[in-house]
Order: sequence, then structure tokens, then C-alpha cells
Amino acid sequence: MKGTNMQHGGDIYRNKIKLDFSVNINPYGMPDSVRLALLRAIGDCDKYPDIQSMDLINSISELTGVDGRFILPGNGASELFAAIVHGIQPRRIVIPVPSFYGYEKAAAMAESFKIINKETAIAAALEEPVETLGKRPAKAAMMAEPEVVFYEMKETAAFKLDEGIREYLTEETDLLFLANPNNPLGNLVEGGLLEQIAKDCKEKRICLVIDECFLDFTGEEEKYSFKRKLREYPEVIVVKAFTKIFAIPGVRLGFLLCSDENRKGKIQKHLPEWNLSVFAQAAGRAACQEIAYMKQTVKFVQEERDYLSEELRKMGIEVYPSQTDYLFIRTEIPLYEKLLEKEILIRDCSNFRGLGRGYYRIAVKTHEENKQLINAVKEIKKLEH
Repeated sequence: MKGTNMQHGGDIYRNKIKLDFSVNINPYGMPDSVRLALLRAIGDCDKYPDIQSMDLINSISELTGVDGRFILPGNGASELFAAIVHGIQPRRIVIPVPSFYGYEKAAAMAESFKIINKETAIAAALEEPVETLGKRPAKAAMMAEPEVVFYEMKETAAFKLDEGIREYLTEETDLLFLANPNNPLGNLVEGGLLEQIAKDCKEKRICLVIDECFLDFTGEEEKYSFKRKLREYPEVIVVKAFTKIFAIPGVRLGFLLCSDENRKGKIQKHLPEWNLSVFAQAAGRAACQEIAYMKQTVKFVQEERDYLSEELRKMGIEVYPSQTDYLFIRTEIPLYEKLLEKEILIRDCSNFRGLGRGYYRIAVKTHEENKQLINAVKEIKKLEH
């Protein structure tokens, strides 16, 4: 990251804030059933949580339609990204930018890896025991130093991922992070391109991590999720989170889907044995039953996203196409500082790699809160003239 020290939204602890538009959680708030499950879980605090999280895995399997053997829960998506890097031990990582800084943070962990000797490095790269190695070239052996390569998406194409990313998927590449939808843009990767990228990764044995943490807000999760293709593409790992769609960032709960059980096992070795508390497991089980809540959320978010987009455009602010619960905007007005004076927090995106000053991300919230934001921006605009 470059620029300011702020790497994430939601810093209500160091700012005086009455409205927080910097984090993208469900404007409906936490479902009542999840709140009740958390309260009831207090009664289980005198017990260890299930170390295998079996009931939670069964609930996630029912929700997603994915075999329970392919599911690995974690203490939020961020913990899983870090565990993936430790489990894969990549020597070359590709990240399209701008995108979620957490991939870069997780990738930085790869720099601490040491190749003890050639045989160990080859075995790690091929995911085979040392004694079974043949004559195949090893990616790890070919790379002298671990590296992270950034593919810059073009502003002229509204920062949408394009075919150019495929040139970065070389034989030396071990890991590719993709957000679908993108954060902070909110756009989706075109389905045909995503499938072609997955084919490239399969051919070159590149682990493809698809971050679908915001996909539930699009209303097209079944169409765009790669979860149905995991058996065909064992190199793919899908990461999802309860944080955003169920509005429980304080609980910390996410999961990954991977049909390569050997790879899943290697990732799991880098997670603490009791990484999920009784609270997280109870909240997750309850959330998996909230199908109607998720459908209502999609409709509400779409209406409010349209309202915000229209009002912002009327004021001459550039609004990029988004299909999720936040908007990516550009304006010459120092909007972050001006809104902060009114105790409204938005996400200044100037420290996202590939972006500069003038880019901001705004969450879609309740209609009343959205109106307050629009009125505040109107007041700022008046003072600018």
C-alpha cells in the first residue's frame, strides 16, 4: 500500500463518526436469528468449541450446495488468505490492481519462506513427496526470489479485468488472487474470461483464489460463483465470508471451498486448532438459514445503489458501474476530508495500488442514511462554488 496509513475502512476508533460509509456491510444489519444465536452461545462459553466445526460445515454445505469435504471455515477471509499463502508457499504471485489490499498483505508473508534444499523445494512446488519426484521442472526451483507481480487494470476500461491478465499467467506463477466482484470497484469479471483464466491456471498448475465475499449482494451468486466448477478445476479456491452479507464483522467468520483435499489439508495446517469460537460457529449456523434475508437484501441494495448513483451523478460526480453494496466514485472535491468534518466517514481510495487522489468508495446504507450523505455532499458542493 502507498499513501496514508489507513488500509481499511471502519476506523471509527480514531475518528469522531456519526455515519460510517467506509465499510460495506449489509444495511439491514445483523439478522435477529444470528443475534439470538450469539446470546445463547454465552451458555457454551464454559466448553471448548467443536475443533472440527462439523455442524457449521454441514450448514455451509446445505447453503452452498458444496460437498462438506471441500469446506474449510476460518476466522474471517483475511485469516484464510494468509493460510493459503503459507500452505501454497508461492514463489510468484499475481494480483490485478486496484484491488483489496489484503491479498498484498497476505502475499508479503511469502517473503519469509526459505528453500532449505532443492529436493524440498521441488517437493513443495509439486505437492508430492520428495521420493516420488520425477523429471518434471519445479516452479519453486526456477525462481530465485519470491515476487509479487501487479497487473494494472486500465482506467480507460473502467478498471475492468481484461484479457491482458492472461499474459501474466506464466509457467513460473504459483498463485493468482482475483476478487469477484472487485473491491473497491464493485464490478464482476466477465464469465467467459473467468473460465478462460481458470483453464490457463489448470494448464500451468497455478492456484487461482477467487474472492467472492461480496458476490451475494449481486443477486447473481448462482450464475457467477465458481463453486459449481470446483471438481473440474481443483486449482481453484473460492473464498467467501459471513462478515458482509450478514453484517457481523465483529464475529470474524469466513470459509473457503477447494476440491483438492490435499491442498486444503496443507492450508488447514496453518490455521490455529481452535480458530472458531463458540460464538462464530453459532452465528454461522444461524446465518446459513437466512435465505429470505439474503433475497430481501439484494432487492434493497439494488434500489438504494441506484438512488445513490443517480443523486451523485446529478452533482457531476463520476460513478463507476457497481453490482454490489458499494459505489466507487471519482471527484476533484476533497470529499474524504470534507465529509469527515461533518462526522461522516467514507473510504479514501488514494492508497489503493493503481489509484491516486480523487477516488473514493461509498457503502450503500439505509435510505435515511443515504439521504443524509447526499445532503452533506450537496452542502459541500455549494461551498465549492
